[in-house]
This record gives sequence, C-alpha cells and structure tokens, in this order.
Amino acid sequence: MADSNVPNKLFDKYLDAIFINHNRFQFELPDNFGNSPVSVIVVANNKFRGCVPASLGNMLRTLNEIILMENGLRSCLPPEIGLLKELTVFDVSFNELMGSLPETIAGMVKVEQLNVAHNMLSGSAPASICKLPRLDNFTFSYNFFTGEAPMCLSLPGFDDRRNCLPSRPAQRLLAQ
Repeated sequence: MADSNVPNKLFDKYLDAIFINHNRFQFELPDNFGNSPVSVIVVANNKFRGCVPASLGNMLRTLNEIILMENGLRSCLPPEIGLLKELTVFDVSFNELMGSLPETIAGMVKVEQLNVAHNMLSGSAPASICKLPRLDNFTFSYNFFTGEAPMCLSLPGFDDRRNCLPSRPAQRLLAQ
C-alpha cells in the first residue's frame, strides 16, 4: 500500500479542531505540526512513523486536548510538551514511545487525563507529575518503569500494572 499523506499545510491553517483518525494514513508528523492553533487534535489509529515533533510545544496557548494513540510512533516524548499549560487531556497510548517521561510534564498544570500506557517507556514516573493540581487519571501501565513516587498511588485514577515496579501487584516477571 502506498503512503497516504496529509498535506503539511493542514497544520498551518486556522482551524479550531483537527480529527484525523481511523484512516490508515502512513506518514511522519511534520515539523510544522505545532503551528496549528487548534484546541483539539485527534490523530488516532493511523500508522504514523517517526517522532513526536518538538513543535508541539508551540501550541501552548490554544491546545486543550491531544490524542495521538495507536499510531506506531517510535520516539521519545520531547521536553517541549511541558509547555502545554492549557492541556487537559494528553493521550499517547499504544505507540512505541521510548525513554523516560520528561520532568517538564510538570508544566502541564491543567492536565486532568494523562495516558502513556502500552509503550516502551522506562525509568521512574516523576513525583512532579503526580503533584499536578488537576490530575485525576494517570495511566502508565504496560511499559517498563522501574520506579514511581509514592504520592502517585493516591491519585483517584491510577494504573501502573505490567511495569517492572518492585513490591507492586500485577507487574512483569523479572528474568530469572
């Protein structure tokens, strides 16, 4: 199947929302992805390649919700995502994201739903994330985290299953 592309110009247009989901599009998110002034962007269930563009941080004044789930994105999360101060929903679940969660996520002061489940993330879930004032649901199950701040356990919606967390239930088995 040939690549199906969305024109890069789409992200330079003055729109309130972009919904590009369930289309089998196969392309890399362009560098100008963060130029869009949208309040909601849903680009779920496609077959994107490449990285989450650092330009995402340019959407700091307008973006309320971003859903990039189930796309096959294989990269790390850029620290610029912490600039998204108006964001309430951030979902990058079911991708192939690697590395650790950036401490800068603590800058997402309005985030209520944070879902990074079903990736290849590792390291420790930072306490600064669990201190976010409006965070109701933090899902980071099915990754390879080896640490988490105790305060995360007191969040109303919290899922840390299938990681590598010592003394927590429902974790991955350590290699013998």
